[in-house]
Amino acid sequence: MTNSLLLSAWPYEDEVLTSFRFATGYVAPELYTGDATLTQISSRVEETQYTAIFRCQNCLSWSQGGATGSASTSSGLLVLGWANAFPAPSDAECASEATFVQHDNGEGIFGASLDANAANPSYTEWVELATATVTGACGETTPTTTASSSTAVSTATGIPVPAGTVYDYIVVGGGAGGIPIADKLSEAGKSVLLIEKGPPSSGRWGGDLKPDWLDGTNLTRFDVPGLCNEIWVNSNGIACTDTDQMAGCVLGGGTAVNAGLWWKPYELDWDYNFPAGWKATDMKAATDRVFSRIPGTDTPSLDGKRYLQQGFDVLSSGLGSSGWTALTANNEPNKKNHTFSHSPFMYSHGERGGPMATYLVSASERSNFDLWMNTAVKRVLRTGGHVTGIEVEAFGNGGYVGIVNTTAVSGRTDTVISHPDVVFYDFYEAYDDPIESDRDSYLNERSGILAQAAPNIGPMFWDEITGADGVVRQLQWTARVEGSLDTPNGYAMTMSQYLGRGAKSRGRMTITPALTTVVSEAPYLHDENDVQAVIQGIKNLKDSLKDVPGLVWNHPPDNMTVEDYVNNISDFRSLTPPKMLVSYTNRRSNHWIGTNKMGTDDGRTGGSAVVDTDTRVWGTDNLFVVDAGIFPGHITTNPTSYIMIVAERASERILALPAPVAQSQYAQCGGRNWKGSFTCAMPYTCKYQNEYYWQKFQGAIHISQPFYIDNRDPKDSLAYLTGPTLLLEWIANGLLYDFVERVGDWGQPLPNRILWRLFLCLCRFVVALAWPPQRDGRAAPEIEVLPPRDSRGNRPPKSRIVHGDLHGKNIMIHDFEEREHPKVPMLKLIDFGMARELRDIATIPDAAVKTNIMDIGNTMLALIGGSHHNGSANMAITDDKGINKTIRSFARDLDDLNPAYNAPADLVARHREKMENLDADIRNLVVQCCATDANNRPALEYLLEEVERNVNTKQASHYIGKKFFRNESDEAMSQIVNELMLNAETEEEANLKPKPVPGLLPPPSFTSGFGPGPGPPPPPPPPPPGPGGFESYMPPGFGPYTGDDFTSF
Repeated sequence: MTNSLLLSAWPYEDEVLTSFRFATGYVAPELYTGDATLTQISSRVEETQYTAIFRCQNCLSWSQGGATGSASTSSGLLVLGWANAFPAPSDAECASEATFVQHDNGEGIFGASLDANAANPSYTEWVELATATVTGACGETTPTTTASSSTAVSTATGIPVPAGTVYDYIVVGGGAGGIPIADKLSEAGKSVLLIEKGPPSSGRWGGDLKPDWLDGTNLTRFDVPGLCNEIWVNSNGIACTDTDQMAGCVLGGGTAVNAGLWWKPYELDWDYNFPAGWKATDMKAATDRVFSRIPGTDTPSLDGKRYLQQGFDVLSSGLGSSGWTALTANNEPNKKNHTFSHSPFMYSHGERGGPMATYLVSASERSNFDLWMNTAVKRVLRTGGHVTGIEVEAFGNGGYVGIVNTTAVSGRTDTVISHPDVVFYDFYEAYDDPIESDRDSYLNERSGILAQAAPNIGPMFWDEITGADGVVRQLQWTARVEGSLDTPNGYAMTMSQYLGRGAKSRGRMTITPALTTVVSEAPYLHDENDVQAVIQGIKNLKDSLKDVPGLVWNHPPDNMTVEDYVNNISDFRSLTPPKMLVSYTNRRSNHWIGTNKMGTDDGRTGGSAVVDTDTRVWGTDNLFVVDAGIFPGHITTNPTSYIMIVAERASERILALPAPVAQSQYAQCGGRNWKGSFTCAMPYTCKYQNEYYWQKFQGAIHISQPFYIDNRDPKDSLAYLTGPTLLLEWIANGLLYDFVERVGDWGQPLPNRILWRLFLCLCRFVVALAWPPQRDGRAAPEIEVLPPRDSRGNRPPKSRIVHGDLHGKNIMIHDFEEREHPKVPMLKLIDFGMARELRDIATIPDAAVKTNIMDIGNTMLALIGGSHHNGSANMAITDDKGINKTIRSFARDLDDLNPAYNAPADLVARHREKMENLDADIRNLVVQCCATDANNRPALEYLLEEVERNVNTKQASHYIGKKFFRNESDEAMSQIVNELMLNAETEEEANLKPKPVPGLLPPPSFTSGFGPGPGPPPPPPPPPPGPGGFESYMPPGFGPYTGDDFTSF
């Protein structure tokens, strides 16, 4: 339920209180700050239940902390999640101050069918009854916080990093990848620092989180196999707070909190998914080394017995009698079709074991290895593609703060059966109140049910399905003794089907503005052959278990087809066609992979790979990724052993690399296709020499142009120049940014006729970006126009290029041009250092064009006197079909200043006066350009045609009746252009002597109502990151200027 709007409700005395909350990760949800509102019609509190009937407004879309989302109803289905907790909230009397514990009484999802009967004809009358706002009794006392509440921001002070701290390798993250590679690098004699964001987990490393019955031992909840599931009901201080998925932020990472399943790899997984150098034969030595240190066991109890095997026996009897083969999985790892086995674990000596009991132990014995816990890496420090160090901050007690330098998911489908022989064991209850004999067996002998993983896992079994596309898809089934999908614990078993190798479906993870990560597109069942493999796998299993006496299928039941079950129409039968309910809430296995895919197809040049076959990030010479993120495709089993084997193999590749060679003056040290060293010899610095995308726009008149130098022509006076030389056209009249500041100082609105002409220049930018002119540097640049249509009426495909940094400091004012700029100088776009190509987005046609249109909309806002930083609002527009409607837009300042300004009344009145002078057609187009939903932004063709039409048809007389209409004349426009654009003093000149603001006031017969002023108030500046004040703050309409990260050398 992370990154979605939450509505909490609880009874207090005779009222039902409600509170909107939001959480971007596994933390106690904070108060929601958006515009959702709830008013009650009625409520009732009884002895065993409570009820509230209410109206919820603005509840189907949300925005907080950089995370946005919505609950779509267009398909006729509304999916909601629910969770319940037994303990009452603390400070329950006040809705805004109440705090909650993690839910412990169940959770799930359900869907509402929104058919023709969903709209009630009495809705209007019903809404009028919703008048009660129930907030409770909120006093002035400070609310208490329960033990399960947490926050994402650490207040730890931290230990300063010792001066001069330098390591050969810094490993970030002490999990399945980080611990082994840190050990291997230190084993090779390299100085290594391993940094873990979270606290220690196992008692061996200083962990102390445990139930009372472990007091007096060096064991914690992480050491005892039977307590591994506790994270799902008590994750405070353990779960990562900066991602919307469950992940362990403790020493050991996933290997500290998972069930510890431990598989010798199926060799086909390497051969099918990984590039050359990472095939099964390449991985054998690394596999042998890992399994020599962590052999694993399928009998974790030290007495050699397996406990409560009734569930295993029920399923294995059916599988065996249906022709499936029983085996010991790690003795025959390549047999994964119609086979089953007991579950192997990485446990040793009846405890968790794994990399913390092996690799970390040997690393810690070396003087060249250091381990820092409770320390988060804030950022990587680099020069171009060469990392020079990291910045760290304390995330908990004992963490470090400062600078450290260096030397030069598969999808799951759950099925549920019941059988009278199955015996359930309550591992959750065992945390606080274990059965005495089970407790004593574990503490004294490391034996019994608590030496096994919760929730009594097994059998494991495998199937392979060949799809219509010819691809063999691997299925793994994990059976466990617990209920799910509304089937209670007791006699139930859940069998989770994991779709692994061969799956084609992919998702997407996004980094939000708050620097948290979210799964923005679930990676499940986008491919029809994936869906069919899931369906066929369930059919195969049902057929194999059909003769087991007493076995009852709860999900899917016998009266439902498997197709209906997988497509989730059991509760939504009125929907046509069937709607598949696919979400990480009901399909995830938490085996996330592939966010930093390994491959030979460099992602910088249109490929899909983030790291090369040495695990080095493309475009760097010393930044490596070694974890599940580099897996190119899904594997058969749980991935922990594979990750550790990858770390072993990566250590071989990394240690075999030569050290980066410092490049001499004028030598290449970077570039889009560069694969060499990014390090420069002292005292030189690697700087960007030419912009890849900028070169595509030679011949586009609204984009800065280079001079062409023909070295073969002796008559070319520039041919004699030696060394790298780049000559650019002279753009004489400065930055648009400075012009906007001068307009603000002047205090009056720009004439609409100037705004239209500047708008047209901005539209030309977007046309050039959409259709690069494909001309060489010797031809004279031309005005960017829409390319002609072919015989079928189609224009050429648009490019996917976005400028990425389109704002007033990257737009310059050129000179007049007789064809289109006789009255207002031409604008030119510069600095393509941030340009890139967007991927195709199915839900946003022409996504790159829509992105560039958003940027020119923001620029127009600045010219008008507003800012896109001030939040969004619902705004009325007329679209390209002439339909009046309301859209959400960041151009809210065009209607009124955000109340959050708390601006003085006179400034609000001035701003309103400016907006009243604005041409309604400009407002209409800018609002659409700044739409929060990219699909509500105007098509480029329509936008250009509308702006061109207005430039060509609207004369000064069109604005008679506007307060500042006299500034619309050709003479007034010429004066404004001369004094604010062409002859305006520079900042340096202004500092030398005071000079009055240009006097472009209306004639005496025209009263403006105010004189020269500062324009609309800027948004409140953000708090500075540290000492130094607000030097980086920019005026409305432009983001912070970062300068030239890459400049001509």
